[in-house]
Amino acid sequence: MFKKYGLTFITLIVLLALFAACAPVAEAPAAPAPVVEEKAEIEEAAPVVEEEELMTFVLIPKSVGHPFWADLEKGMEARAEEIGVDAIFDGPEEALAEGQIKIFENYLALGVDAIGMAPNDPATVPALIKSAEDAGVLFLTFDTDAPESGRPLYIGTDNVEGGKQGAEAMLKLMEYKGKVALVTGGLTALNLNQRLEGFKAAAAEYPEVEIVETVAHGDALETGVPLIEDLLTAHPDLKAIYAVSGPNIVAEALETQGYEPGEIIVFGFDIFEPIPTLMKEGWIQGTVAQRPYMEGQLIVQWMHDLVTEAADFPESQFVDTGTNVVLLDNLDEYLSVPH
Repeated sequence: MFKKYGLTFITLIVLLALFAACAPVAEAPAAPAPVVEEKAEIEEAAPVVEEEELMTFVLIPKSVGHPFWADLEKGMEARAEEIGVDAIFDGPEEALAEGQIKIFENYLALGVDAIGMAPNDPATVPALIKSAEDAGVLFLTFDTDAPESGRPLYIGTDNVEGGKQGAEAMLKLMEYKGKVALVTGGLTALNLNQRLEGFKAAAAEYPEVEIVETVAHGDALETGVPLIEDLLTAHPDLKAIYAVSGPNIVAEALETQGYEPGEIIVFGFDIFEPIPTLMKEGWIQGTVAQRPYMEGQLIVQWMHDLVTEAADFPESQFVDTGTNVVLLDNLDEYLSVPH
């Protein structure tokens, strides 16, 4: 009997074990997810700081690529960095008014704060001033003036006075007698015409000085050298040449024509290379040095002060950057510091 019930009991145990193995396993209750607070609820949002927009000034030279403009651009950049403004130097490839006008219109449309121009043709300036005034943009001239245009300010050389300074120095080398030719870059540029005016005014004081001709070489060696060669052929008895622009072109023509250094006195304007080298070689006897580096600094400073109303327009509407006569004996000293 025990055996019978024992077998039945064992069978029951086996059935229960099989049933338990086939039954689905109950999942353990999931642990509650940790509560994560939003960062915005924990920390205050950081304030948004807007970067102050810098004022933007544009300087439009007669053209690009000339060493004089390179020095002026350096002065512009130095002062712009000091006072914290954006300054852009952008000019046409050729010294033409049409290229300057296009650049002016492009920047005016961008909404800059001030535009300065060294106009190739002063007659184009009144319309530019009107456009700038309508747009609320300061407009001024530099290096080359347009005094009849209504411009509020000109920053640069007193070119009439500079022309006189150079004339006096060269006339002294000529011993105040002899034939002289005048050489310029372009016939419409007021600054060059004013230098010629200054020379003529000084030369008029000496009756034995004769001005035989005025030629314009376009500030380019390829076109200028042949013109100077023709000048030398037409006037073989020239004693001196006064180049209010590009005396290096005159020196090149003299060398190609077989002249010796100093055989004809050459006086010029500006002090960029290769003029210092040509002076040391004897091809150029002196030059009237402008101050392009300082001019670039002054333009940016005046633009800033006028736009921010930190200064008023000068009553004269003119800021003179000055000139120096440089001869061989003071050349190295002059070149030792930026001007």
